[in-house]
Amino acid sequence: MSEEWRSNWSRHYDQVQWTATTLLMAAIGGLLAFSYSQAGVPFDPWIPAIGLWLTWLAVYYAASCRELRRLLHDDLPAGDEKAFLSKCRDLRQWPVFLVTFAIITIAWLWHCWAHDWHWLSLALLGLPSVLHGS
Repeated sequence: MSEEWRSNWSRHYDQVQWTATTLLMAAIGGLLAFSYSQAGVPFDPWIPAIGLWLTWLAVYYAASCRELRRLLHDDLPAGDEKAFLSKCRDLRQWPVFLVTFAIITIAWLWHCWAHDWHWLSLALLGLPSVLHGS
């Protein structure tokens, strides 16, 4: 594979990742705002369940694209482009991204808890460990 081919695919994964993450984040934010604005209306547990699913989907999708880009970058020949991409890892954007989505997850779980759906918040919190077979 040529360096240009790798560079093009890396750029493609980056654009797809941020486009999808932005769209998912807009949907999550809108759903979260709608859910919190429903005072006096019977609580619908499907809204936070869908919101949490979208939140985890955004993180999974971003992690997948990051991994694909990393695989492309690892096999680049030594040179200016590889040196630059290695320096970019020092920005530590991934922890900020994860903390942001952790806060959103907490907002969904808090919403369930505040409406006396304790079992739902606990079940949703344990869902990832069930899906991974832990």
